[in-house]
Amino acid sequence: MTTPCAPIQFPPLHDTMGCLFIGTTLAGAMWGVTTMQTYNYFFQYFKVDRPLLNIMVGVIYALDTVHQIMLLHLVYTYLVSNFGSPVILGTLVWSILIMVLLTAFIGLICQLFLTYRIWILSRGKVPVVVVVLLPILGLFTTTLAYFANAWPFTTFAQLALVGGYSRAVNVLGAVSDITITLTLSFYLWSSKSGMRRTDAIINRLILFCVRTGAITTACAICSLITISLLPNTFVYITFYCTLARWYTASLLATLNARSDLRSQSTPHHSLGSTAVSLDSSGSRDRTGRAVDASGGVRHVAINKEGVDTLIPNEYEMKVNQAL
Repeated sequence: MTTPCAPIQFPPLHDTMGCLFIGTTLAGAMWGVTTMQTYNYFFQYFKVDRPLLNIMVGVIYALDTVHQIMLLHLVYTYLVSNFGSPVILGTLVWSILIMVLLTAFIGLICQLFLTYRIWILSRGKVPVVVVVLLPILGLFTTTLAYFANAWPFTTFAQLALVGGYSRAVNVLGAVSDITITLTLSFYLWSSKSGMRRTDAIINRLILFCVRTGAITTACAICSLITISLLPNTFVYITFYCTLARWYTASLLATLNARSDLRSQSTPHHSLGSTAVSLDSSGSRDRTGRAVDASGGVRHVAINKEGVDTLIPNEYEMKVNQAL
């Protein structure tokens, strides 16, 4: 007479695999948003922006896609491939460390792009750029150190040995985002000229910077708090696995908003064949030659609808460069 097998006893999953599942689901939904943002960018700006900017967007989207694949691999490995095996729940799967590495590269590219804008707005002030770069580079190198030390590990329990690196990553992430947001906001605010139209655009840019910076900062802080208070759970992963997606979405939203903001910053005038266009890195005519913006000379730009717009002075040239 055979006796029935005892049911397999699983540990509670709501604060481990449940958190990973929620984070992966949120990241997947946001990946759909970034896919649409990427399509909109190339549809509007592929022939307008410089090739380097097109390449940057392509690389960011590719990294973002691989990041999502790593998250799906995690969930599939834990909940499908090894279903019914409680031992796997304590095993460290390699794709989680690749996800951390990809987050570092995505964050680095996005933050360096914003640092470039700070360099433009500050008129190339090296000390300001250095102050902004320090936490960014610190974040990237600390993440690389975390990855290098954790790669040989085979269990989640061993990650406690690099807990200091993990907390430092979240702290530096919050510091770098706050530094970028405050610096951008300061230079945008100091660029106000008293003109109602352009100052309104500056206010929108400041609000945009604060809003996007606050989201990534909040993710880093929530990840730091949960990994400190709940180290034996995956609650922190819920926040951390969406961080890369927030960086990508913020960058693409910034790039895609340029046409709308530029069209609101200047009145429309028809000036025929004398028009020139502004790209994201400065002013250039249709042949690619640089246009002198000194002396308050009025220049012409072309918005995405092909309507000529008047750029009255160097201040508005600076605003266009910041967009």
